[in-house]
Parts: sequence; C-alpha cells; structure tokens
Amino acid sequence: MVNKKPESTLLLEYEYDENIPASIAVIRAIATVEEVDPTTLSTNFNDTLFDRIDPGGFDALVTAGTTVDLVIEFTIFGYRVRIEDEARILIYRR
Repeated sequence: MVNKKPESTLLLEYEYDENIPASIAVIRAIATVEEVDPTTLSTNFNDTLFDRIDPGGFDALVTAGTTVDLVIEFTIFGYRVRIEDEARILIYRR
C-alpha cells in the first residue's frame, strides 16, 4: 500500500516574465492569492520569504533550471509553492 499525500487545491497558476527574479515572482504570486499588495505580506504573516531562503541562491537555482528539468517545492505563509520551470509558479492551499 502506498501512502499518497492528499491533493491540494490549486489556487493560482502564475506565469511571470523571465527577467523578474523568481523570489520576487513568488512574493507577487502569493500576494495575488491573498489579494494584497506584495509589500504587505511580511506584515500580514509576520514572516518573510527572505528569512527562509537566500534569494540570490534561489534565483540562481531557478534560472539554472532552463537547461534541466527542475521542480522546486516548499511551503510558506500557509501555501505550498511549486516552481516547475523558470517562469511558472503554482500556488496550492496547504
């Protein structure tokens, strides 16, 4: 018997310009779901993406994915964030 994680509800498929850093795009995507200005997320959640990851390293990792198949998945602010390629972010309810 295989224990599978229950499927989460997809809230947003967010495509962004490849000239925008992935770390900024993640913030914008979550702000879109929350229907708030991206600059207020840290106040709303008393936390920041940058407290959890190195934005430069994260952006470099996502950009490196242009030459390989890459999937990055993590949770923040009560959402599961999945990046499947350089310019596509999926936001799920956790």
